[in-house]
Amino acid sequence: MRQIIILTVLCGLLALSLSSVVFATEINFTRHIIATGYRTDPVQIRAIDMDGDSDMDLVTGSTYFGQGDLSWWENDGSQNFAEHSISSGEDNVWEVEVADMDNDGDWDILVMRDDEYVNYRITIFVNDGNQNFAPLDIASPPDQRYQIYPIDLDRDGDIDVVSVKTPSSVLWLENQGNLNFTERIIEESFENPSVYATDLDSDGDVDVIGWSNSLREVHWWENDGNQNFTGHLIGGFSANPLDVRASDLDNDGDVDLLVGFDGCVSALENDGSQSFSEHVISTNPISHANSVYIADLDDDGDGDALAASYWGTYVRWFENEGNYSFTEHTLPGAGSHSVRAADMDGDYDLDVIAVVRFGREMAWWENVPTEVQVSLTPHNPPIQIPPQGGHFSYDGVVTNSTNATVTVDAWTMVFLPTGHRLGPRKLFQDIHLAPYGDTSQTISHRVKRWAPPGEYTYVGYVGYYPDTKLDSSYFNFTKLESKDFASGEAFAVFDIFGEDLEFEELGTALLGAYPSPFNVQTNITYDLGQAGPVRLEVFDIQGRKVAILVEAEQPAGRHTITWDASDYSSGVYFYKLSSGDFTEVKRMMLVK
Repeated sequence: MRQIIILTVLCGLLALSLSSVVFATEINFTRHIIATGYRTDPVQIRAIDMDGDSDMDLVTGSTYFGQGDLSWWENDGSQNFAEHSISSGEDNVWEVEVADMDNDGDWDILVMRDDEYVNYRITIFVNDGNQNFAPLDIASPPDQRYQIYPIDLDRDGDIDVVSVKTPSSVLWLENQGNLNFTERIIEESFENPSVYATDLDSDGDVDVIGWSNSLREVHWWENDGNQNFTGHLIGGFSANPLDVRASDLDNDGDVDLLVGFDGCVSALENDGSQSFSEHVISTNPISHANSVYIADLDDDGDGDALAASYWGTYVRWFENEGNYSFTEHTLPGAGSHSVRAADMDGDYDLDVIAVVRFGREMAWWENVPTEVQVSLTPHNPPIQIPPQGGHFSYDGVVTNSTNATVTVDAWTMVFLPTGHRLGPRKLFQDIHLAPYGDTSQTISHRVKRWAPPGEYTYVGYVGYYPDTKLDSSYFNFTKLESKDFASGEAFAVFDIFGEDLEFEELGTALLGAYPSPFNVQTNITYDLGQAGPVRLEVFDIQGRKVAILVEAEQPAGRHTITWDASDYSSGVYFYKLSSGDFTEVKRMMLVK
């Protein structure tokens, strides 16, 4: 007899206890319609730079009694989208994913389509490099297939497909090259399955996650590295699981799960040994949370959650406050069948994209600056502090752009040439701003002679100290080199309140990867205290080197390198910076 683990946290059970916790909203979203009154019912949306012009385009799939549409939408760079039809009036397009299936350097489109609940098939629309697409069926009837997920499951450099077929099989289609695929069975007795894939146990290979809304269970199949899979039950639930995504939600180095249920959204905390505890993160009932996604929407270094329901009238995002405490926010607009996050306007923050099935709309929500702003204006720029030390000053202004009185805090931080931070430092608390009002202050700092030479970044924040940053402003200043300075000395910055803030352990620094978690690309930034040889490498969770990003002489200063991980599977990766006697390693998370 099979043992079922019933997790005892039920949908909505935590609503009362969480509703008393109040957090400030850090970001705002403005809704933009891409298309309304569309000819068919859109069910899927994905963002990708399809034409390679450095802005984010869209791919959508829709259904209508076997006469759906597959299209890509070209972004003109100003977020005006022109539709290019790939397939129209032929099939229902239920699932859409984008991947370079033939390894030729352009983006192909993988879909699951049918002729109104018959003749299910998996099709690759192969891109010729000029956005002309030719369909190629890689799995056809008599098998009925309901879901697809592209990933390099066997780590051989090409993209495979994880899928399911009725009534109870979980499988993968091995890419043999030249778009030839061989079916491999993972599980043959899992009723009504849906699937996703990631490195759940952080051992360097790709595992498979499956859920059944009829059994109300979530399972995972452990890959031994040779694509032999062992099944494990994650949990049985009181509601139907509808969608699953994975990321390190609590920043403890292992992979957790986000699950959309018919009734709530939950995080499943991984204890590091793939035993999971449920945390209900939605404070209000969610009918049919059929699409969930993880993205750092507020740019605070942890993964927030997105959820959509086409039975509801909302898209919701859940702000990750740490320790599985989430604040729920609702984005305006109709209920959505599919939701994702991407930087649609190229302003380095994540926006939200969604399609509204029964409203026949496609929309994106722009991540916009808050209506309370801070600005720092340095006196007599460019600021250069002499070797013996000196002073600089600036004007700080906080402005309220709303028609209501607000109360906020303002504080500063200093980012050293070494990459270390000094602060945060509160300057003002409880600033009361009248409607459309502002307040200003002139502030001076003294930089001591033993401060390390190089470029500093001075940042001002407005918000609710210390956790909520509504806006920021910055300027740079340079400390000229002193013969008296030796690496390892301490330095102090003296502010108007008469305190010395000490900071030690100076040297070259690896600043971090942004975004992380990330999908496909992330930017790794580091500072060099002096010119010299640099090596920047990427390793997987097993310590295997997977990429060398830099191996060259570089000048002193700040450097940023982009890593394109489109050929790598989801999971934890480590990046290592070596320069002279300096070595530092940090972690990043790839989520596809």
